[in-house]
Amino acid sequence: MCYAKSGPTRGHGEMSTDDWKRLISDTAEVGVKKVQFTGGQPTLHPEFEALVNRALVLGLTVRVYSNLYRVKLERWELFMRPRVTVATSYYSDDPAEHERVTNRRGSHAATRANIVEALRCGISCRSAPSRSSRGSAPRRHARSCSPSAPTGSSPTGSAASAAARSTSRAPATCAAGVPRAGR
Repeated sequence: MCYAKSGPTRGHGEMSTDDWKRLISDTAEVGVKKVQFTGGQPTLHPEFEALVNRALVLGLTVRVYSNLYRVKLERWELFMRPRVTVATSYYSDDPAEHERVTNRRGSHAATRANIVEALRCGISCRSAPSRSSRGSAPRRHARSCSPSAPTGSSPTGSAASAAARSTSRAPATCAAGVPRAGR
């Protein structure tokens, strides 16, 4: 369950998959070039891959805004496709503070590990500075996903930064054998 009180136990809204596909088609028809899938956790939608594929077939660029808490293996391959980027919220470099915001024990380590994996796989990843549920700014926002710079560049000094800088030395495969993105 998402800290924002949404999730798979609450359904996926009133729109059918065909409704979403029509909306994506209409969006492309009027000239929109980029779409963002967000939620709760959009990757949990049963037709998530079909909806992303619909957008890609229509020439749209896709951003998936995910908490990156849990990423299914098949999602890494989708995230590595051309014109697909990933965005997430990394609330703090302090695990306790991040977990207070998400109300999920272990979320800091899981999110951070998946940010590092995304960068290692050559996936374009962005992180949005966020405020905690109490309205206070995070102690320090660790920008491992490079909020305004190309993938792989970030402030120096953090371990996530070092991982980001090492993407050029990444192995040919990532995430359980998925071939690394050739971007």
